[in-house]
Amino acid sequence: MAISRILQLLLGAVVLMAFVIYFLLNFADFKLLLDINFLLLFIVGIVYSFTIIVNGLYTKYILEAFQKRISIVESTYVSLMTSIGNFFAPIGAGLGFRAFYLKKIHSLPYSDYMSTLYGNYLVILVVNSLAGLLSLLALRNHDDGPYYTLLVFFLAIFLFSLALILTKIPSKIINLFQTPNASRVKRFMESVASGWNRVASDKRLIAQLVFVTTINFLLTFSIIGLIILALNLETTIYAVLLLSALSGMSLFINITPANIGIKEVLYIFSASILGFSVAEMILIALIDRGAQFIVLFALWLLASKLKAKDKLIN
Repeated sequence: MAISRILQLLLGAVVLMAFVIYFLLNFADFKLLLDINFLLLFIVGIVYSFTIIVNGLYTKYILEAFQKRISIVESTYVSLMTSIGNFFAPIGAGLGFRAFYLKKIHSLPYSDYMSTLYGNYLVILVVNSLAGLLSLLALRNHDDGPYYTLLVFFLAIFLFSLALILTKIPSKIINLFQTPNASRVKRFMESVASGWNRVASDKRLIAQLVFVTTINFLLTFSIIGLIILALNLETTIYAVLLLSALSGMSLFINITPANIGIKEVLYIFSASILGFSVAEMILIALIDRGAQFIVLFALWLLASKLKAKDKLIN
C-alpha cells in the first residue's frame, strides 16, 4: 500500500476518533436525536435512492456521446457500485470501478472517460459555487470572518471555472503542463482544461451534464432540508442552499476515505453564518452520512440478490 494511501487512512481514523471524543464529552448537546422525525428520515432515504438513478444518467450520457448505448437499469447499477466504492472502499475506488467497467463492457477508452469526467467537474464547480455565492448574498448580515472566507472561496472557484468554460484552452498552453516534472496541481489543471475542450465540442452533452448536475444539487438541497426538519431545527432556504453548496464542494477535497471529516469541518466552519451550534452541524452531517450508508447497503443487498437470481435463471 502506498504511503499516501496509508496517511489518508490514518487521517480518516484520527478525524473519526476526534468526532467520537467530541460526542462523548458533549453528549448532552446531542439530545436532539431523541425527538428525531423518523418519517422524514425515511423520505431522505428515498431521495438518496433517486440520486443513484440520476448519477447513472451521467454514465448513460457519457456513453451516448461516444455512440455507445446503455440501459437505465445498467447505468443505475454502475452508479450504485461507484457510490459504494467511493463510500466504503479506499479513496478513488468508485471512480476506478466505473472506468474499468465502461472499458471492459462498453470498450470506452480510459482517456475518453477521464476527459469527460474532468470536463464535468467544471460544470459541478460552477453550479455549486454559484449557489454558494447566492446564498451568501442573502446571508450578508453575518459579515464575520467565516463569511468573508467562504465568499472569497466561492468567488474564486466560480471565476476560475467560468474562465475555463468560456475560454477554449489552446493546445500549446495545455502542452506546457504535460511534462514529467509537472506538479499534481498542474497535471490536474491540464486534465480539466483538455477535458472541457472535449466536452465543449458537444453542445448536447453540455446540456445533459448541466441537467444532471442541477438535479443532483436539488436532491442534495432536499436531503439537507429534510434532515434539518427531522431534527426540529429552524432554518432558512438560504442556509440550506449554502450547506448544499458546501456538500458539493467537499467531494473535491479527497484526502480521507469517503471524505470523512471534510464535510463536517466545512459545516462547522459555517455554523456562525447559519445560526447553528457545532453539535447541530455535526448532527446534520452525521445523519446525512448515516442515511447514505443505510441506503447504499440496502441497495447493495438488493442488487446482489437480483444478480444471483439472474444467474440462476440463466
